[in-house]
Amino acid sequence: MRRVDWEAVERSGARLERFLVSHPAVREVRRIGLYIAVELADADAVTRCIEAGLQAGVLLFWFLSTPQAFRMAPPLNLTERDWERVWPALTKAPAAAR
Repeated sequence: MRRVDWEAVERSGARLERFLVSHPAVREVRRIGLYIAVELADADAVTRCIEAGLQAGVLLFWFLSTPQAFRMAPPLNLTERDWERVWPALTKAPAAAR
């Protein structure tokens, strides 16, 4: 089992947060490490985003208590090489919310 590089986790989370907050469909981002909540305009936008994520190979989750938001929690031990493979899929999902 690989050890978790907590500094790399924070760098990856910050990178993903910067991308998300710059996206016009995203209203708010809340994050601790790689546990990220993304708020959109409404529940329909969230559904479109989650479905686009699934089609791109990324598992996103609904919040039961906040229908206008979804969450993502990538593995903490992703390497830079892993991120290079997953980044295109992660960036496709918010575009479907529009």
